[in-house]
Amino acid sequence: MEREERRRPARRKRRNGVMLAVIVVLLVFGIGELVVLVKQRKEIRELTGTPGEVQAQLAAAQEEAAALRAQVESTQAERDAYLVQIEQLTAGAVPADPAVTVDVPVEEPTAGSPVETVEPDGSEAGGDPGTEDTQAGYTIEENVKRIYEDIRYQQFAKENDPYDTKQYTFATMYSYPTDVVFLGDSLTERCSWNELFPDLNVKNRGIGGDTVNGVLVRLDTVMKTQPKKIFLMVGVNNLMNNNSVDQIVEDYGVLLDKLVKIRDEDGVKIYVESILPAGPELKDASRIILDGREVNKAVKSMCEERGITYIDLTDAFSNADLALNSEYDYDGVHINAKGYRALRDILDDYVYEGFDEENNEVSE
Repeated sequence: MEREERRRPARRKRRNGVMLAVIVVLLVFGIGELVVLVKQRKEIRELTGTPGEVQAQLAAAQEEAAALRAQVESTQAERDAYLVQIEQLTAGAVPADPAVTVDVPVEEPTAGSPVETVEPDGSEAGGDPGTEDTQAGYTIEENVKRIYEDIRYQQFAKENDPYDTKQYTFATMYSYPTDVVFLGDSLTERCSWNELFPDLNVKNRGIGGDTVNGVLVRLDTVMKTQPKKIFLMVGVNNLMNNNSVDQIVEDYGVLLDKLVKIRDEDGVKIYVESILPAGPELKDASRIILDGREVNKAVKSMCEERGITYIDLTDAFSNADLALNSEYDYDGVHINAKGYRALRDILDDYVYEGFDEENNEVSE
């Protein structure tokens, strides 16, 4: 017992020492955490500032947000005004507020590009004094040109259907005498015709997805360019839309009759190109190829009856299986750059036929 009594103070002393060590460790750890917390608060204060500075920053941010909302509302109001004006112009009406226009910086024309100018009265520069270009009744309002060139309208147009946008563009661009217009669907649209025939005034009036009826509807915008020649290639989208051969031929006949009227009244030379064969990778290629040949055969006959020049491209672009030659095939429907070079070589004589080399006048 006496020995046990003597050991107790030693045990108590060791226990107190251990507790003291634990307390010291905890104290050091706590001080370290406190130092880290103080540093973090200091860094936060340096980034955000004092409470007063934070309030000032918040107020500035709110003012900026309010200014942005006002700018958005102003832009929306201008866009709505443009839409109303565009609807009026499309319907052939005079805008209710002609003053709603946009000042557009005038870009200097690049070398080699045709210069198109519009006089204040709406006529084209270079005409006879005191006269106005009224061929086929086409004129252009100055504010239409401004709307078309304004970046805000262009951004809006990108958000709408590309076909309608193209139609509106062609309908509102002011006219000037043109040597050759290439007319049709995406096969026409994808080609840089002015680079293939750089010495002529050439316009591309192709729209992706267009059909025989689509071309018929927008012939007036083509005539707005006052062309001397029109080269037409259309029909593949009718075939891809599963239109019957009889229906396509019937629609094509109406289109040809309209082109004959244009030829007779305005002296425009008309050239009709055959529908190109489809590539073997295209869905339902066999039907499209065979139906396309039937349509081409009928269109060729109708062109001969109407005295229209028909250009048969079938053999030049077909392989032994009657499909589009892989040498020219891009995706089963469209042709590649080599295909367009081959097409240029075929069309070359027709394009330049009858043109006077000095002034590009078409001789009879």
